[in-house]
Amino acid sequence: MNDNSSVDVVIVSWNVREELLACLRSVAAEATVHPRVFVVDNASGDGTVEAVAEQFPQVTLLRNPANEGFARAANRGIAAGNAPYVLLLNPDTVVPPGALGALVAELERRPQHGIVAPRLLGEDGSPQHSAYGFPSLRISLLLATGAQRLLPHGLRAGWLLEGDWHSDVERDVPWVIGACMLVRRAAIAAAGPLDERFFVYAEDMEWCDRFARAGHRIRFLPSVSVTHLGNRSGAQRFGEDRTAAWLANSVDFVRARHGRVWTAAYLLVNGAATVTRYLGGAVLVRLNPTSRRRERQRLWRGHARYYLGLARSRDRPARTR
Repeated sequence: MNDNSSVDVVIVSWNVREELLACLRSVAAEATVHPRVFVVDNASGDGTVEAVAEQFPQVTLLRNPANEGFARAANRGIAAGNAPYVLLLNPDTVVPPGALGALVAELERRPQHGIVAPRLLGEDGSPQHSAYGFPSLRISLLLATGAQRLLPHGLRAGWLLEGDWHSDVERDVPWVIGACMLVRRAAIAAAGPLDERFFVYAEDMEWCDRFARAGHRIRFLPSVSVTHLGNRSGAQRFGEDRTAAWLANSVDFVRARHGRVWTAAYLLVNGAATVTRYLGGAVLVRLNPTSRRRERQRLWRGHARYYLGLARSRDRPARTR
């Protein structure tokens, strides 16, 4: 245990033992900084706790009696430490040597920033889309009509649209996904902890919004890359419904940020986008079933699942607990 570390690494785990052990091995190989590592386990049933205790006795292991979700578990890990920087890290990531030190150096030279995030790479080495703009009527209208194809590529990239953003350009962004983000602890004190009403999904978007409102910017740093296998725990819990679960929480975020009238308009426009993209995608997949088209069709199928559930319930969608 390193009580004088400049970085607390917080990893939330649930039934991802092998991925977590690989992640911990990568963090242990970091030589530029010497972090203190906290694993918050959400009552895994696959031997995670025993394996971590045996193989990584230097790791602080915090055990929850039940699956309390990502936000609450992460907050517990953050509160257990006191280092000036906190690395939120998914258990299905592999951090190359020097990456953590480079992220720390970036925040140290940018006092106006509260979060810095690396580029995420898939298991095959391809960049993952990990920086986004906030939900908006403008983007939903573009997706509903397909009009984004008529815009200059630079504008589409500036809006961080799927398939058009530049994963190799360093820049400030509205929000980054929480698979790997280095956070300034003083900025957490200003913005507040993760919103525990979000069980999982969209809590990173909401948190980045509060950081920005508190005056702390978010930096995307593609010169640092981290491998992210992607959504292993979420896939176990939600399966095919994970996109619908994310959308439900993003709608809650929109409602809190803009109110009911704006949210109703957003749901209407995004619903139209779902219909047009899902039906159009079904035709394209049938004509030429590429892996990219199948993945996009899976995404829009998740949107459709959300709207079908919304139509059946007639009530405000509950947070995904």
